[in-house]
Amino acid sequence: MLNTKIGTAKSIIGEPVWSLVSFAQLRRAFSRLQSSRFMADLLTDIGAQMTHLVHMSGSMRKPDPYHYKDCGLDNIWLVGGVETHETPYGPATSIADLDDLHHAIALDIIDGGDMTGPEFRFIRTELELSQRALADLLNATEQQVHRWETGKTDEIPGPVRTLLGGYYIEATNPESRMKEHLDRLGDLDTRVTALEYRLFEMTDDHWAPSAA
Repeated sequence: MLNTKIGTAKSIIGEPVWSLVSFAQLRRAFSRLQSSRFMADLLTDIGAQMTHLVHMSGSMRKPDPYHYKDCGLDNIWLVGGVETHETPYGPATSIADLDDLHHAIALDIIDGGDMTGPEFRFIRTELELSQRALADLLNATEQQVHRWETGKTDEIPGPVRTLLGGYYIEATNPESRMKEHLDRLGDLDTRVTALEYRLFEMTDDHWAPSAA
């Protein structure tokens, strides 16, 4: 009879909350008290415990992940470090320490082995290199780099991924001079581009060669 009543209480209370209640304590209590008043008090106490647990669970709940698309990748989600605030132009989102985030993304891509076209482009962009400048580093053509980034080729060759990853790691190493060399390469590419393209700008209501 006693086991039947305990089983009934367990089915009413529910398995998750039941695990919080001492079985031995219930047996002693049921042995001493058989009145409906005891059952009501018991359920009230357990209900209070459950309410407290639900409140604690809600306060500890992590914020919903934020889909970070501005980096050019579709598979980046962020938890924490994201704030949304109102501006005169509507809601705006700010992300804490964006440089550190991009560095973490790049290292994760490199460590992953395989590399998609958008991921390849992401690392090139972090290196601040044009497609042509990167092609010179990789002993490839600008067209090949374009095809790798747009997915117009089956996959990016392993040696190319390794070289790109190595360039990035060296360029972000404070003790390495790789960043200095890459900056020089980028400057050279900018000067070559300036020779190939003539840029004009509208100033003071007339067109003139741009100084940029």
